[in-house]
Order: sequence, then C-alpha cells, then structure tokens
Amino acid sequence: MHRRHLIRAAAWGSMGSVSAALAAAPPPPPRYDHVVIVIEENKGYNTIIGSANAPYLNKLATEGANFTNFYAFQHTSAPNYGELFAGFHNNIPDNGFAPGIPLTTPNLGAEIRQAGFSFGGYAQSLPSVGYTGEFSGEYVRRHNPWVNWQNDTAPVNPNQFPSAVNMPFTMFPTNFANLPTVSFVVPDNVNNMHDSGAGPASPGALIDRLVLDPSNRASVAARPSP
Repeated sequence: MHRRHLIRAAAWGSMGSVSAALAAAPPPPPRYDHVVIVIEENKGYNTIIGSANAPYLNKLATEGANFTNFYAFQHTSAPNYGELFAGFHNNIPDNGFAPGIPLTTPNLGAEIRQAGFSFGGYAQSLPSVGYTGEFSGEYVRRHNPWVNWQNDTAPVNPNQFPSAVNMPFTMFPTNFANLPTVSFVVPDNVNNMHDSGAGPASPGALIDRLVLDPSNRASVAARPSP
C-alpha cells in the first residue's frame, strides 16, 4: 500500500508539472486569414538599405523585419524564384523553359492547396489567365515561378496547378476578403526594380493598401491559431 501511494503521488506530481508547463507555454503565433508576398528583383543589401533612391523599402525595413543574413541562390533571377517557391531551383533557366515542364516536384503553393487552403499568383502585365509565354510587354516568365507547375491536362499531378491560379495583377481583388489564403505578387519589369532603379511604385501602393486601408483591416488582421 505504501508503495502504491508513492506511485500515485508521483503520478499526480508529474501531471501537476505538465499542467504547470502547459499553463506557462506561450500562446500560439497569430494566424492570418490572408498572406500576400510581393517579390521585388534581387538587389544587393547595400544597394537598397540606406539608399536615398529606395525610401519606401527603407521605411518598410525600419518598421518591419530586416533580414541581414538572407542570401539569394545566385545572381540571375529565375533560380532564386524557384528556390523561394519550391525550395529547389528545378533547373528553371533565366531565359527559356524549365526542363520537364509542367513540373511535378513539391512546392509551396501545392502544399498550401493540399492542406485545404487556397493559393493564387498575380503577375503584373501578364496578358491573360494561364498565359505560359516567355515575354509579353514588361512581363517575363522567369519572374513567375508557379507557371512552371501549371497543367490542365490529365493526368494532373497533386503538385501541379490549374491555369486559373496564374492570374494577371489586374485580377487582384479590391476586397481583400476575396483573396486566396496565400498570394504571390510579381510586379513587371517597370515596377520590380529590374529596369527602373531602386524605387518601385505600384508594389508600394499595394502594400500601403494592404496594411493601412481601414476597409481591408478585417481581412488582414491576425487571429489566434486553432
């Protein structure tokens, strides 16, 4: 009996420790209804931070997170976009088309969709939904990673997307409640710092609208994770 009481006391003591640990655990991180990722062209840190030619981006760096140990995969654009979107460049070239397209490899958009959420990509100057060409005006395919997984023809691999998720920026909703769970936005070569220095225009206006417009605040506000 004495030993049984000791075991019971030890069990209650362990449960008490677990309860105390749970009570002291930090709250879960906030979960957002919608996440929008705006991608600019790759520039050197010293080209942007502290530059009088990039006041808007310096304002964001001051008010938000500034990653001082974040590096591109390599200098040319397309492999970096592939690494960001899929964790692997998938041999996506800067000019031309990735070998083996439509790709079937894992990627962020597919994992989001497979988890029961929604994904959409918005490319400025994309001429039409599902466009797969290499160039159109100031649009370039190498800055649009998700198009490499686009496939409407059976059999469709779970890591592939219908053409409907490859959208022109003109389709970006004015009501942010209508956004996919996660959206990527790629400005064209006029507004992504590729051909116009370090002072993008329309992405800055978009980000201001995302963050500051009271009519959209309910859509972008954080809520506790379930």
